[in-house]
Amino acid sequence: MTTHSSVSPSSAHRWFNCPGSVRLCEDAPIPPGTFAQAEGSVAHSLGEAALKGRITGQALDKLVGTTKEHDGFDIPITQEMVDCVRLYVRTVWAEAKKLLVDIKENMFVEQQFFVRGPHEAVGVSAYGTCDCALSAMFRRLVVIDYKHGRGVGVDAEDNEQGLYYAVGATEVLGTDYDEVEIVIIQPRFDPESPVKRWLIPMTQLLEWRGKLHNAIIATTKEDAPLVLGDHCRWCPAAALCPARKKEAMDLVSITVDVVENRKIVEFTPVQISELLMNQSRIDDFFTAVGELALKSAENGIVIPGFKLVEKRGHRRWVSEQAVVDAVGPAAFGEPEVKSVAVLEKEYKQAGKREEFDALFANNIEIPANGNKLVRETQGGEAQESIRAFRESLVFVD
Repeated sequence: MTTHSSVSPSSAHRWFNCPGSVRLCEDAPIPPGTFAQAEGSVAHSLGEAALKGRITGQALDKLVGTTKEHDGFDIPITQEMVDCVRLYVRTVWAEAKKLLVDIKENMFVEQQFFVRGPHEAVGVSAYGTCDCALSAMFRRLVVIDYKHGRGVGVDAEDNEQGLYYAVGATEVLGTDYDEVEIVIIQPRFDPESPVKRWLIPMTQLLEWRGKLHNAIIATTKEDAPLVLGDHCRWCPAAALCPARKKEAMDLVSITVDVVENRKIVEFTPVQISELLMNQSRIDDFFTAVGELALKSAENGIVIPGFKLVEKRGHRRWVSEQAVVDAVGPAAFGEPEVKSVAVLEKEYKQAGKREEFDALFANNIEIPANGNKLVRETQGGEAQESIRAFRESLVFVD
């Protein structure tokens, strides 16, 4: 099974708090993958290979400096990535050794678990893939989740994703445990304390299992509520959400009133605090709207007052060898050929701008770097949409 459940463990924090988001996401365009997601997937694949004995520590080291393609991105395997993966693997091995786990029989790596319950009667499948689960002789179930991201810290306590995996694991392994431990490994967020743990009695997990069943059923209701919160940040339907739209429009109307009538001095400290507290959610909403507008324009939908133009990347050399031939060792930084901007700055400081232009004017290009949506009054040549280009193609059998 390659598709994600509509009530997956990784999105549990969202739909637990906003049941209506599940139905809304059904109509939302599939968001494009990001570099960070691809990077995390590559790190997870290395961890899986190491835990399953398909790659050794030495082999991991030899991968440093190479790249791996994933979801259209070329992901560099850096020393940092290898060190993080090694920490993950070592933590798993140490946990298994401490708890006398038979790794051949009772260690489950990248294991898909299903949650059974009343939601199945209404056609909802609840499942997800757990990074690692250990069934210990000491009547302890351990769920381990590796996080490669550095931007947002993840706690082990009351972690919906980890608890969901634990419930799924009991569907296969049974409930004959005294306790359950959730372990989060996130070395890039907090290198000083990369491993977080939360230990609960098995009875508490069984109680939470009932909450999980109820939360899944709640997402199937026609009147499932849309609830704003920090979970909105990762919602695929953020740009379509009526609740977020209303919140944004209310605050925008206040902002316009302030700008036009200069009433900011009339805000109380409490009102100012409330506006600042909501700023990130509003920014996230308009970012999501912008992404939706760009995707729509690329698929041929006209956004009134805007046009699709080509983004321009940084200047680069057409031929680095030509730069080396022109200036010899001065072309090199550490360890690569200096960028256009760096070499240009050096020539300017030396009073040799005209010499720079004479040497390199024909060896500089500004590559296309995707598309962006701008107002029609701004500069830039309007691009044909991707859909129009595809429709112009003629296929011959």
